[in-house]
Amino acid sequence: MGENEQNTNITNGPAVPEYIAKEAIKQQKKYNDNHSATCKALCTASLVCWALANMIFIVSDQFFDLLIDVMAVFTEVLPGLLLISGYVLAIIAIVRYPRSTFARVLVIIYITELILLFLMMLLLVIACSSAIGSCSGGFISCLEMG
Repeated sequence: MGENEQNTNITNGPAVPEYIAKEAIKQQKKYNDNHSATCKALCTASLVCWALANMIFIVSDQFFDLLIDVMAVFTEVLPGLLLISGYVLAIIAIVRYPRSTFARVLVIIYITELILLFLMMLLLVIACSSAIGSCSGGFISCLEMG
């Protein structure tokens, strides 16, 4: 080698296999997603919307006869909007920060809640159809229910 030539093969340490380097980059991205202030804010806002909607459902059910008509409309529309906004915020968080554990757990909770809600509605439809079906043969069996 001459004076003007540089050795480009000089490394500062041992060579790192490519799969280890890729794993390190993946872990760094996961760390960044889990410690992002924006992701935490999105997930926290989503959780607050979800909790408020569920509390309004519970409180409005307990005090339904005390509520006036204006409040009844408020307690019917607001929880739905809060739930939808909570779901949307969680989806935004999981799309922008796919390795965030907080966002993943929220999405799993929300999907589980929706599946359970669907199963309960299905059970209600089956129970109603069974009750109506028992009355179709004659009204005597309807009087024997309950």
